[in-house]
Amino acid sequence: MVHRIAVILCSLAVMAMAQLNRGTIAGTVTDPEGAAIPGASITIRNPATGATIKAQANEYGQFSTPNLQPGTYEVIVEAPGFKRLSRQGITLGATEVRRVDVALEVGDVAESITVTGELPRLATDSPEVGTSIDTLQLKDLPLTFNAGREAEGFAYKLAPGVSGSSWATRINGSTEFSKESLLDGASVTTYLSGHFGESSVSVEALQELKVQTSGISAEFGRAQGGVFNYVMKSGTNTPHGSAYVGIRNEFFNSNGFVNNFRGLDKPRDRQKNYAASFGGPVYLPKVYNGRDRTFFYVAYERYSLRNEMMGAPSRTAPQPEWLDGDLSRLLGPALPNVTDALGRPVLRGAIYDPATFRQLPNGRWVGEMFPGNVIPVSRISKVSQRLNEKVRQGYLPTVRDANGVIPLENNQHFLVTSNPRFDQYQFSVKGDHLIGSDHRLSGSYAYNARPRLMYDGGVLFDANAVDGGPLSSARTQRIKTQMGRIAHDWTITPTVLNTINVHYNRQVNPNINAYAEVDGAKEMGIANLSSIAYPEINWGGGPFVSLSRVGNQIGDFNWSDGYGLLNTLSLNKGRHFIKLGIDVRRYAQRFLRRHRVGFNFSPLATAIPNETFAGNQTGYAFASYLLGIVDSGNWVDPSKMGGRRSYTALFIQDDFKVNNRLTLNLGLRWDYQPPFVEDHDRISSWSTEVIDPISGLKGAYEFAGKCPDCTGRRYFGKKVYTAFGPRFGFAFRPAGNWTLRGSYGIMYDADNFNAWEATPLGTATSIMVGRTYQFSADPVNRWAGIFNWDDGLPLDRFTEGSRDPSWGNFNRPGMIDPLYGTPGYIQMWSFNIQRELARNLVLDIGYVANKATSLKSELARLNQIRPEWMAQYGAALNNPVTNEAQAAANGIRYPFPGFRGTVASALRDYPQVQGNSTIRSYGTPLGFSTYHSLQVILNKEFSNGLTAYANYVWSKNLTNINSSLIGGDTGGLDYYNMRNYKSYSTSDMPHVFKGYISYDLPIGRGRPLLGEAGRVLNAIVGGWTISAIVNYASGTPLGFSASSPSSAWNGGGNVPNIAPGPLVNPNFDDNKFDFANPNSPNNTYLLKDKFSNPPALTLGTAARRYGSARRTASLNEDFGIQKNTMIREGVRFQIRAEMLNGFNRSRLGSPQTNVTSPTFGQITSISGNRQVQIAARLDF
Repeated sequence: MVHRIAVILCSLAVMAMAQLNRGTIAGTVTDPEGAAIPGASITIRNPATGATIKAQANEYGQFSTPNLQPGTYEVIVEAPGFKRLSRQGITLGATEVRRVDVALEVGDVAESITVTGELPRLATDSPEVGTSIDTLQLKDLPLTFNAGREAEGFAYKLAPGVSGSSWATRINGSTEFSKESLLDGASVTTYLSGHFGESSVSVEALQELKVQTSGISAEFGRAQGGVFNYVMKSGTNTPHGSAYVGIRNEFFNSNGFVNNFRGLDKPRDRQKNYAASFGGPVYLPKVYNGRDRTFFYVAYERYSLRNEMMGAPSRTAPQPEWLDGDLSRLLGPALPNVTDALGRPVLRGAIYDPATFRQLPNGRWVGEMFPGNVIPVSRISKVSQRLNEKVRQGYLPTVRDANGVIPLENNQHFLVTSNPRFDQYQFSVKGDHLIGSDHRLSGSYAYNARPRLMYDGGVLFDANAVDGGPLSSARTQRIKTQMGRIAHDWTITPTVLNTINVHYNRQVNPNINAYAEVDGAKEMGIANLSSIAYPEINWGGGPFVSLSRVGNQIGDFNWSDGYGLLNTLSLNKGRHFIKLGIDVRRYAQRFLRRHRVGFNFSPLATAIPNETFAGNQTGYAFASYLLGIVDSGNWVDPSKMGGRRSYTALFIQDDFKVNNRLTLNLGLRWDYQPPFVEDHDRISSWSTEVIDPISGLKGAYEFAGKCPDCTGRRYFGKKVYTAFGPRFGFAFRPAGNWTLRGSYGIMYDADNFNAWEATPLGTATSIMVGRTYQFSADPVNRWAGIFNWDDGLPLDRFTEGSRDPSWGNFNRPGMIDPLYGTPGYIQMWSFNIQRELARNLVLDIGYVANKATSLKSELARLNQIRPEWMAQYGAALNNPVTNEAQAAANGIRYPFPGFRGTVASALRDYPQVQGNSTIRSYGTPLGFSTYHSLQVILNKEFSNGLTAYANYVWSKNLTNINSSLIGGDTGGLDYYNMRNYKSYSTSDMPHVFKGYISYDLPIGRGRPLLGEAGRVLNAIVGGWTISAIVNYASGTPLGFSASSPSSAWNGGGNVPNIAPGPLVNPNFDDNKFDFANPNSPNNTYLLKDKFSNPPALTLGTAARRYGSARRTASLNEDFGIQKNTMIREGVRFQIRAEMLNGFNRSRLGSPQTNVTSPTFGQITSISGNRQVQIAARLDF
């Protein structure tokens, strides 16, 4: 409550919106002969509010009035000896520069000439590339309200080069979580870069969304690909507003392919959305009349979703007989050219009894298969049996094929949506106050609350239980966001303007397990352990069939703040129109972590130890689970951490009007982003230079702060003071209806939290906070696991939180890279040719490109074994090394006295780090990308009832990193061959077409058809509008996976070998898709004979992703039809229907891309159905 009051008071104090959402009106004043008229007086007037801004033409007749709120303006020009000229109806968008050239006629200044009509929309003064979505488009184009209406959805539907969703956005090849979003000129970021989806304001509160993608001025920074710039509506002298109500119900929808096939009803789709807004002058009867001075605009929106219907099968549950130990279905043929140490054939999928494992004199191990691949019930763990009983109650497979056989994969249905219960409440208020003609105050406050029930991916689900049952991932989340903006515009002189803006954002994000009151560990019978809900149990890590896990331990509280100040001074000096300013921001994130525990099971416990086929061709994780042999796990003690980040920038932008045809846009921005700090200096980082006191080797933890054993600094990484970003652009008019524009600039990537924890990598970079638990199997006898959970949790393996430099020897360490702080930089360039083909019809053809360098990443996989060691040492990599003699017998050095591990771990660069994991890294500046595109845009502005817009993008995007979210992209196959990391982006789509059309049908009174219709007939046939949004895109590239080359391998998985030539089946016909038979030849999408699983101890040769093998194309059309009735002038009532996926297209899922899967190369899923929204709105 205190924070909410603070935000509101801050918003209602001295206020004004920043300039980053503003536009500019510029031009030249000439006489009838074309000569400049210096000193001409220019008045820019907003008729809706009466606000005026004065300017004066320079000695070249040029003028520029920056920092104008988007809206409609009148330009009045006066000069002695010339008639007064008024140009009316000039619409101005966010960041837009509108040229208004004026030729005055000789005469008395008392005489007046008025000119109306829209100006040509050519971009004559700025190189900026972007897309504007204005009020009419926001109101009248089809917009889904699935999960709430979001204006941002139009960016993905309409803007060239933009893809993804409000959660993960890609702009011209950028990584996900790297955009900037502004609300009325101030950043909305709290902890995720540019994320606005969970804090957005009502669509009714917005006037415009401007998507800026290239040619961006020095006023903007902290973004890889572009800026989403939202402008809120303001009140005017005329009261105006809106009301909206919409519903969705499955009655109006079509059924999906899967449901039709299975004879199921349409999936439930119950959604309601209603909103209202109102604005005008502040008026208190007999107290205050704010006409021409004080205005307000308030908006409210409420959304509700209830949808608990089941969708297509997307979870993999264990086969019913597996719960009783019968794993015979996994058993396959003998592996070619493979035998055990006794010369016996080895069967694919064989489950071995660990009680029979024995080591021969030659060092190799042997064991006996469970007969028939069936584990006797008597051998099944008591804890596992209790959990199995819970599984039988509702978590078994729900799918059978046409022959009544349960598929091995995707055999359990899941909900249509992962948010089956979702509500959203949005409220905002904006105020504006004019103090004379020189000062303007404004401000806004926005509130968004989003309580919802969520299910995380990859967890089984009980369709008959409330909230999916205690083994599901059900959790409640109650996000609340508040945002305030305050500022002041001061016109110091007609050529000098100062704007200051202060903003504050806060978001709280509590997550609570829906079954938190259940002690799952107690119900399972695990001694010495109590848990919130059921522990997270990963029992299906393969090989061949990966099972969905059970249990969920989510329970944390995150609250994040972002606040800042932006001051800009604008001044005109001759032909130079200059802006210079300072941008200061601060971010704070606090994370309260509840107790969490989880267990992992490995196939190694049921595979012959140390053999190359162990864990990738034999053994099974679920079999190990049945025996109760825990391989590893995680334990998290409750803790509270606080992180802080800061940002400061200085910038100068000079728009140099060389002449009436050429403008040069010159800018420079300096960014400073020091490394993050923790509130109480509780940061730790594993370092390659610190000596480990146990082993005496390099590689141990160091600690921030000023304690005796600390670094003396509050941070890790480096401070960089040289992040200068030049911007250059030009706009040239060779003829009246042509423009040539180009730009080059450098922007620096933002250093935001981009994670849910206050410190990156969580416990691994804050080891002194909370206890940890040694939760990994003995590296020498990993097949034996860490313990059998029938024996209870061992209590002797806890380590209290402390500044222990050797903590990483027994836990997976995390390193803040010494080069963290090196800012990633993005070079952006563009060249555009624009031509007005006809009145209100503009064609733009552009080359838009960028290159990103030194992006923050987690690509440094330190302590990975080198691939050549697999060929050199073979199966001996798993041989134990516990003394010098064993090391010598294997031809390696003994790393240090007391070392206990394997040949593989002894060979690693940092052998003191036990386990098979690599060292996590944060902030390593190894990320890069390139993006090249042809972007063609055709824009038909409204005339004769028609508005149309279309763009086509032909592009190529190569990268080695796809996400800036921590943990979102940890690299490719082999750290020592990082050239192979470079590949097509996960979102690369060579061909994308987007467009929309809105057409007022020419029927009814005053129209070409039935223009003389009477009142009744006109009420029926008049006022109809049809609209459509179309999106067509190439499929995204596929990547492939294969068996791990060895249980000693700790690189990035493995890839198959792929032969040259085409990879996609040329005879594949999506019209013949056979859902009933997953392995039908009609479902074979890939040429399987081109792929092969690499031999043991060998990495595959495939690239990370292939442009020649892509998902099927995406085709979608959304249609709208509206009946508009004018109740009176300025008041419109509308009834509308919107058909999303109007042609009822179904899209095939991706093919299975793991070459070891029984369904490799097959497409087994399909989704999509037409959804209909019915709505009514009132605009006045």
